[in-house]
Amino acid sequence: MVMKTTKRIINLSLLMIFSLLITSCSKDYDAWKELKNCPGIPSFMYEGQLYNTVQIGTQCWMAENLNVGNQVTGTVEMTDNGQIEKYCYNNDPENCKIYGGLYQWNEIMNYTNENEEVTQGICPEGWHIPSLAELFYVDDYGELKEAGFTHWIKPNNGATNSSGFTALPGGKRIGSSPGNYFINLRYSAYFWSTSSDIYTKELNAGHEGSWSVKVEANDGCSIRCVKD
Repeated sequence: MVMKTTKRIINLSLLMIFSLLITSCSKDYDAWKELKNCPGIPSFMYEGQLYNTVQIGTQCWMAENLNVGNQVTGTVEMTDNGQIEKYCYNNDPENCKIYGGLYQWNEIMNYTNENEEVTQGICPEGWHIPSLAELFYVDDYGELKEAGFTHWIKPNNGATNSSGFTALPGGKRIGSSPGNYFINLRYSAYFWSTSSDIYTKELNAGHEGSWSVKVEANDGCSIRCVKD
């Protein structure tokens, strides 16, 4: 009888410890989720659209691809006309709602061609176009691609989104000859940087990690803004 009572006490003690651990881990996880938003800036409005934020290391990023401007068809070249212009994949505005707009390099730079560390371009005030170094800084904080197959096609290797960046595969618009067509929706993400050598950061469904790729200035790629 004494042995059974002792075992029952031990089992109850273990159960209580286990419950405390689960509760503690749950609280830690909730705190981790809260910390994913930039402190004091969980979201903001820009040109009528709500954007969430994500804190990655010391950087504060938009958690969605930029989707701002007037849509133009893929056969049209963007110009310095005082209005922000965007492409939507396959000229379908629904793709802009999901994956954001696709922009030419001069357009995202707002035709400044400054190639400075902090260039606002078409980003909101207080935000800027990332440098190539800033784009790759986020790689040190986990995987970037949104998990699952809602937007990425299989196999979507390495897609844990452990960084919180939630990269979406918006594809790109090809601008060079013969040009004016769209490729790689749901397979690849291309993010512009300020690099005057016209480099983007690419991720795709078949590989883990990311890499830099040289593209043409009149291609159409996605953009994420980073806080000043």
